[in-house]
Amino acid sequence: MPSATDNILAGAIEKQANIVFPGNVYVYGGFQRIPAPEDHPLAATSKKGKLRIELEKKLMNAHSDGKVKVVIPHFPDYYGPNVTNNLMKPLFTAAVSGEKVNWIGNLDIQHDFVYIEDAASACTVLGETSSS
Repeated sequence: MPSATDNILAGAIEKQANIVFPGNVYVYGGFQRIPAPEDHPLAATSKKGKLRIELEKKLMNAHSDGKVKVVIPHFPDYYGPNVTNNLMKPLFTAAVSGEKVNWIGNLDIQHDFVYIEDAASACTVLGETSSS
């Protein structure tokens, strides 16, 4: 991921293109506020979460330095066509077949989802928006 991000960043700078880097909520670590506001602290403790923070900081530093426009929407878990998320597939498979749906975690704790096509549309709008 770091070298791929470096290449995307270099290409966007060269072509003066905007970068929309779809992030996820895992960079937050344990939520300090729900719903998580845009300025929620990035406090991931997992290896993947820390890597995402590192990549986001690199992109946002380039944005702050005026090299490229970057926006990072933080999405919850995706669902929809061609989503292969191991959390979501069993839910829909069971629901379609009329079976009991199993859920990992506490059912009393809210969990947000986003339809993949809505996330893609949001990324398109964000990428075409000219504000900094």
